[in-house]
Amino acid sequence: MHFNPAVTLAFAARREIEAPAAALYVLAQIAGGIVGTVITHAMLELPLLQLSATFPPADELAKFAVLRDRGIISADEFDQKKRAILGL
Repeated sequence: MHFNPAVTLAFAARREIEAPAAALYVLAQIAGGIVGTVITHAMLELPLLQLSATFPPADELAKFAVLRDRGIISADEFDQKKRAILGL
């Protein structure tokens, strides 16, 4: 069992699964990913649906943590960035 549409497509290409079944699996896998994302957003109290070209907050924080760890920005600057990113 797997949850990856790419694996399903590989199985279909190798004729280990019929094309109609593969199409249904892929649709179900993509729908499951979307539902999982919405549930996660609800748990984290984020907007349930959002279109964005920005990085997720965790990625932004990780970027600034590297700058802090390398001494490029201070711990205070990191804390300011963290509060701004998290909206605190």
